[in-house]
Amino acid sequence: MMKRIASFGLLALVAVPVAAQDFMYPRAGQCPATRLKFKGVCISSKLLEERGTETVVRKMMEFKAKNKPQPGARGSLSACLTKIGEDKGDILKLDNGAIVEIARGYLGYVGYRKDALLFKDGSRWMIWIEGKKVFPADLYREPERCRAPSDYPIDAAVDDEIFIINGEKFEAQTYCLGWSEGESVIFLDGSEYGACASASIFNVERAESCDVWCE
Repeated sequence: MMKRIASFGLLALVAVPVAAQDFMYPRAGQCPATRLKFKGVCISSKLLEERGTETVVRKMMEFKAKNKPQPGARGSLSACLTKIGEDKGDILKLDNGAIVEIARGYLGYVGYRKDALLFKDGSRWMIWIEGKKVFPADLYREPERCRAPSDYPIDAAVDDEIFIINGEKFEAQTYCLGWSEGESVIFLDGSEYGACASASIFNVERAESCDVWCE
């Protein structure tokens, strides 16, 4: 955007500068209402219109180079990584001391000491179980301890197959359908540094997991 100012009777054009506060990382994959998500970063709503894509992208890359997102710092995710210690029907006793009951959906056979992620989605407790899916759950006993996972934004996503996370490339073993840039993921196994053959990652916004190959 250009502003007109009077100078010795002449009109001069002055560019409105792009400030650092024009950029911020999404919180839990979401931008405030006054901002829009562009290439994994929240920008002020009028910035693209005022300055144009080329200038905004250049300034955004400078922002990303100077301001690395901190794992776990973008949202208010309440989650614990644990294992299934004991299951009796739909009632599960977790290694971290929590006791939950599957509130909806067919659980079936769980298996021995499967990995689990107990997390809160708004006011509702949910549990992801290795080899299963995400179930809504009723919490009967609070966790006595919690191994909180770090979450990372998807820096780039291509055709539901290729994902850049934490600066590393991961390729879906089948497809991670609809997963998009800026959404937050948790590594259930494998390594966020790419030091693995394969990994299972959990999308916080979509409450679903996907298996990927590490590059």
